[in-house]
Amino acid sequence: MTIVEELDEFIGRFVVMDDDQRLVVALWIIHTYCLDAFEQTPYLLITSPEKQCGKSRLLEVLELFVAKPWMAVLPSEAVAYRKIDLDQPTLLLDEIDTIFNSKSADRYESLRAILNSGHRRGITVPRCLGTGTEFQEFSVFCPKVIAGIGSIPETVAESG
Repeated sequence: MTIVEELDEFIGRFVVMDDDQRLVVALWIIHTYCLDAFEQTPYLLITSPEKQCGKSRLLEVLELFVAKPWMAVLPSEAVAYRKIDLDQPTLLLDEIDTIFNSKSADRYESLRAILNSGHRRGITVPRCLGTGTEFQEFSVFCPKVIAGIGSIPETVAESG
């Protein structure tokens, strides 16, 4: 049995998906270990029409297998770009519907910008350090899983 088949079988024990979806998830897991070979990384989007459809369970399964998993719920922009730059983790971002709903969209616009551009190697977020003129560029490139109820903005969906 190949590693793809083993991943597919394991995923199928815990999450209800069709064969093609399980295969994509298994291959995407392997992609997280081969990231250095890619200039771009596709985002894995997990959505459902309502609560209790298995999104969080799939994130839990992914956390077991992806390279350098970082499970995050509503990270601030500063935390996100610093963590990504420091560790180049696989970001497992849950509750994305909270970030992109009309009531809180303005509060998370900076995080959305990171998601919009973080699929391409070399993209950075420049930030001033302290009160002087010194600045640092933080890489925002890493594999990302985005999970939530409903749909996400087109700019993020087209990025990955």
